[in-house]
Amino acid sequence: MSGTAAMLKLEDLARTVQDIERLLKKYTTDKGPAGWGPQFGEGILDFSNYNEMVIQKNPSTLPKISSDIQSFPTR
Repeated sequence: MSGTAAMLKLEDLARTVQDIERLLKKYTTDKGPAGWGPQFGEGILDFSNYNEMVIQKNPSTLPKISSDIQSFPTR
C-alpha cells in the first residue's frame, strides 16, 4: 500500500494526502464482511484499470534524471 501511495505522489507532486487516500480507496475492492476486517483490512488494492488524468502544474519542479548512468554493470 505504501509503495502505491509513493508512486501516486511521484506521478503528480501536487497531490495531497487526501488525494492519495481517495485514489487508494477508489481502487480498493472490499472483501469479506463490509468495512475493515482482520483478514483483508480495507480490501484488495487493484490498479489494473488505473486511469487518472495527471496535470503537471509546473513540470520544471520535477527532479532531473541523471544522464550519466547508461546501464547496469555486467558481471
